[in-house]
Amino acid sequence: MGLSELWPLILFLLVLFLHLLQLGFFWRKLPDKMSFQFDLFGEPNYYCSKNVFLTLWTIFVSTFAVALFLAHSSVPLLLSVIVLLCLLLMMQIVIHVNIRSDRLPVLGFLAIVAVLITVTVFLSKGA
Repeated sequence: MGLSELWPLILFLLVLFLHLLQLGFFWRKLPDKMSFQFDLFGEPNYYCSKNVFLTLWTIFVSTFAVALFLAHSSVPLLLSVIVLLCLLLMMQIVIHVNIRSDRLPVLGFLAIVAVLITVTVFLSKGA
């Protein structure tokens, strides 16, 4: 595995580190009761504590990362990294919403999903 094959993994690890650094920076600003799940209109409909949020986030991203990187032979590494970066972006939106006590920007989530679908179709045609 040369450096050209490792750059998506290095990029993901760098972004993950920056995300964790930012989460640590904003940890005190996050409310004790965080909104974690939202309806179609961006209104929160599930709440959890900060510790539960961090635990769920860790399990979710770790499991997904391991699954995608283990499936590297059948899933392009670049696609795996793009999916994981979009998941981190979604978590950034959730953190931002909890700090500001706002509604979730549904269009932002839909844009992320659209990018994921487009990239998946594009990369699967190239494979």
